[in-house]
Amino acid sequence: MASTDSLTRELQSPERAELIEQLRKVTGLDMINTATCAMLWFADIEVLRGHLKDAESGLRGRGLVKTGFQSLENRNALKAWLARPQARSEAADPADPPVSESSRMTRGTSVANRSRSRSRSKLPRLQDPQVNPPRLSPRVPRSTDAKDRASKRDNERCVLTKMGEPIEVCHIYPYSLGQKSDTAQEQFWGILGTFWSETTIKDWQTHIFGDQGTEVCQNMLTLNVLAHQLWGKARFALEPVEISKDRKTLTLRFWWLPSRKYELVRMTTAPSLPNDLESGPQGSYMVDRETKEIVRSGHEITMTTDDPETKPLPSFELLHMQWVLNRVAAMAGMADVSDDELDEDFEGSEGPVLQPLQPLELPIRTRRSTQPTDSENRPPARASRASSKVRELAETSDDAFDIVDDPVFH
Repeated sequence: MASTDSLTRELQSPERAELIEQLRKVTGLDMINTATCAMLWFADIEVLRGHLKDAESGLRGRGLVKTGFQSLENRNALKAWLARPQARSEAADPADPPVSESSRMTRGTSVANRSRSRSRSKLPRLQDPQVNPPRLSPRVPRSTDAKDRASKRDNERCVLTKMGEPIEVCHIYPYSLGQKSDTAQEQFWGILGTFWSETTIKDWQTHIFGDQGTEVCQNMLTLNVLAHQLWGKARFALEPVEISKDRKTLTLRFWWLPSRKYELVRMTTAPSLPNDLESGPQGSYMVDRETKEIVRSGHEITMTTDDPETKPLPSFELLHMQWVLNRVAAMAGMADVSDDELDEDFEGSEGPVLQPLQPLELPIRTRRSTQPTDSENRPPARASRASSKVRELAETSDDAFDIVDDPVFH
């Protein structure tokens, strides 16, 4: 019998709900985008404690935490995880300077421990001169050898449906993400370090930061073509349950994930995850060829290998990373949001919008008498000077701007 609590275990934590409520009060943030909201609700609890401590430390700490929660890079990290291409304006500069081996260190980073600067794309870059940049996955060509070993380990069949064709050997940690520039990889891991601890980050990096990068058997498993496409859109997640001591048997649990809309939501409202789904959001479903049963949420999968050295099972740690980030991406609505909608969010979140004032309309003054008086030969009164200044302002009012608050910040 599958444990339905495991799908929403993080969302059921009273401490998590209380920490997020306190963060809302301290930062003054009520509405945030679904990407940041999902990350908060699935973040490591100790990281949330650190954010609250930073926010309560003073104006600077509160400002940095608030800025981190409003950052559009949170959603861009999820786009990268789903292997969605970035818009040209968001792409990292391909001409990255070389990174020395001594600087390729892992880290988990609190929002308040980083200084922020603007990149070419006008998105906040996460950097800290006091801390070495995160360790990076080397860019390597696709490995036929690793793919063949993973396929043989899985008996050349989909691990979900036992189908023999059409099948593909898939990466758990996306190949495209491992091919990104050093800058883009630093940015991706820096964002994850905002919500997950240094220990969690190091565990996730265990099997993809060797000489072969993403091209290792531990980062691959076999799926049919439909399952591969659905997995890449975060339509389901695989929960790693248990791996045997001899590392010859791995138990997974399959969970369908619902589709959500990318929008602004209250940060204190936990995402909802139904645990009884029988298909994907658009009616896609799968059948176990051996049992002839529909693959429902909670379905358990057993993977085995006869040689854990040359044909190792998928990495438990990488599967955990996928388990967390696929649920986050689904709750953020990142698989279905269009680039145009993301551009609108980008434009609306940049800051105050400037709008020109309308020219001032002044009443026309008429002379009371056509006869000259002694007062006309006198120096102008103070009221006349004021009127001339107002008239001068009116003539130049086309260059004046009024600041209108963007509602995305409220």
